[in-house]
Amino acid sequence: MLRRIGSLAPIALLAFTGFIVYVIVQVNSGTEMPWLGRLGGMPYLDKAGHFFLMGGLSFLAVVAIAPRLPSPPKKATLQVLIALLFLIAAEEISQHWIPSRTLSLADFCFDLAGVGFFGWLALRWISRTGETDQ
Repeated sequence: MLRRIGSLAPIALLAFTGFIVYVIVQVNSGTEMPWLGRLGGMPYLDKAGHFFLMGGLSFLAVVAIAPRLPSPPKKATLQVLIALLFLIAAEEISQHWIPSRTLSLADFCFDLAGVGFFGWLALRWISRTGETDQ
């Protein structure tokens, strides 16, 4: 059962990545998103969003990609997470030049925490299911 769920990870990763890209484009353009605006008044929700969105992305990326790499699971997971962190850092730094956005070290720290925690969960997942191509 766990392997069957893991086999859907590439599709889930693409869909979730598309959702995150959509949100980033909307926020960068200053477009108001009513569903996000209602949540915006809650304290620290932005930080929780960073933690869970980037964490979810890292979980799906590790489950979808790491078992297909020719490295042992720990090393493959680390490779996926490092690549993802470079992309997340580039997106956060790009906010410096976008008038509707704010570069925030705190946001990046919550991104890091989400990637680390959910990346660790994903490593446990692939280790438990034995999903490796070695």
